[in-house]
Amino acid sequence: MELRRKTILSEVSADAQIDLKFNTKYEIAKDWLVKTKTELQAHTWKSKPTLKVGSFRISSSGIANIVLNRLKPRIESKIDESLQEILDFRYKLNALFRIINSPIRIDALINSEINVQLDEIGISSLGENNDDLNGQISLLTRLRLDPVGKDLDWSRYYVIPKGVIGTQENSELSRLFLPFNISYENLGDWLMEQYKGHRFEANENYFVVEDLSLSQEEDKIKLILEVTGTVNGTIELKGKPVYDIEKQELYSEGLETKLITNNIIHKAASWILKGKIHEELERISYFPLNKIIENLQAIIDKQLKSMLPKQKILGRINVESLIVKDFKLGAEEIHALLDLRFHMFTEVQDLNFFRKGT
Repeated sequence: MELRRKTILSEVSADAQIDLKFNTKYEIAKDWLVKTKTELQAHTWKSKPTLKVGSFRISSSGIANIVLNRLKPRIESKIDESLQEILDFRYKLNALFRIINSPIRIDALINSEINVQLDEIGISSLGENNDDLNGQISLLTRLRLDPVGKDLDWSRYYVIPKGVIGTQENSELSRLFLPFNISYENLGDWLMEQYKGHRFEANENYFVVEDLSLSQEEDKIKLILEVTGTVNGTIELKGKPVYDIEKQELYSEGLETKLITNNIIHKAASWILKGKIHEELERISYFPLNKIIENLQAIIDKQLKSMLPKQKILGRINVESLIVKDFKLGAEEIHALLDLRFHMFTEVQDLNFFRKGT
């Protein structure tokens, strides 16, 4: 450092090089306000302080030490003020929580969206690794699966929950158990997109799907196809729902097939009951939930990319698995309990991200 000052007699200057060693203790309160306490622990003069008056040079280590000791509280206070401005977690957490609480639309198949309410946030003790501070944040949330566009009381979603400081670190996957309802109407609409106009044929016989609907009858799923062609009428498929965990597919087992023409129920024609057409009809009753996982990952990636500030914070959520733990048939919906497992990664690249106004 170098100081200069002009006097009536001559110019007075002082120069020196010094290493200062500081120790800063921090405390993150439950309301997410960060308090720091910085102390100047030691200093080393790399070059001894020298006072120059005109052509005279005077060693002034003693005076410099006295000045430094008097300035010590002021230096420490200024560092704390700067740190608390940079580490304004509460200011930025408010914005981040709004991102987390933004509804995530799953897929047209279920026409629903996930709404998240944060109840508690835990943060482990921060550890130092080279020039980085590392820690782990855990979120305790309540999830709701609501129809798209449902009016919600959003005010309660935007309150920053209290923090739990010093939580245990956990390297395992994050895990959510999510109640999941799929209406027969939405599932039928999805099947319509896949099969409307589809032609089934065997030799000279054929039919084309004109309409399709889905419903529940006792413990079975009933699929109704309105068809035209060699036969004109309704084909009814009915089977018991089964979930294949390995393939992550929901399908109907033991399909019963009926043909209805002019309001008369017939046994389905033999060419419908066997061979290629019967195999294709069975395929209609398969609902691939693994496709929902693929769509969910793509949606999360897109939302994170658009929401997180560029060059300041990186985020990644990897969906590892989506497993149906249990399901039952309701009058209008299939009710399921999903076990969603995922990894969540966040890296703050610039602590100025937490500064107000950035």
